[in-house]
Amino acid sequence: MDQNRDVSTLRFLDAPARKVVIGLRVFIAVLALTIVADAMDYLQYAQLPYNAPAEIDEGTEKVIFYSLAYGLYVLSFLVSGFLVLRWIYRINQNARELAPDKPISPGWAVGWYFVPVLALWKPFQAMREAWQISTDPANWRTVAVPPLLRQWWGFWIVGNILDQVSARMFLKSHSAGTTMTSDVLSIAGSAAAIVTALLLIRIVKELTQRQMSAIATSIFWKGSAEADLDPNQKPADVTPPAIPS
Repeated sequence: MDQNRDVSTLRFLDAPARKVVIGLRVFIAVLALTIVADAMDYLQYAQLPYNAPAEIDEGTEKVIFYSLAYGLYVLSFLVSGFLVLRWIYRINQNARELAPDKPISPGWAVGWYFVPVLALWKPFQAMREAWQISTDPANWRTVAVPPLLRQWWGFWIVGNILDQVSARMFLKSHSAGTTMTSDVLSIAGSAAAIVTALLLIRIVKELTQRQMSAIATSIFWKGSAEADLDPNQKPADVTPPAIPS
């Protein structure tokens, strides 16, 4: 631990982490609602022959429910997405303060999500670096990457692919069968998104806790150096706040 490092810019992220968890839980509930809406759509078109034209009187109640479900989806996606990206920026900002040799900057940890092709792996790399640094800032490159991160990113990629294929099929659908296939893919994509969000909640909680412990240790050593304390003393009394479950 570099005892001369300025630790004044490091911040505990327990409060932002709690907001992210709440936002993701709301998003999961809305995703469940969209699955119900897509299932209703599928069952309605299942009454028609596979090659029948995709023209059916959907009824006012179904249109209202479908519009409400996907309206809430857009809103919850934007809000939870903003909270997640803000947390990602701050967690990477702290990580770079703990380990200045961190390759990906806080800005690009967010920015890579919006760059075609590179968005397939660069955001994962930023999250991996933040995890490794928060686990052991001094030797972070040797820290193993847990399966949790790979599972989260895998479901994120699969969910996005399913949503893209479903949306394109829906826009080009001219038969009941094509519409039903689009609904199935949409349901699968929403299910993958739910798993992604659940895994991300675990990551947010554990990574935030790991980083707060690293920050607390860094602050302890900085204070020890300034007060000329025994360097062999352990930071046992430096306890960061916990992330509620």
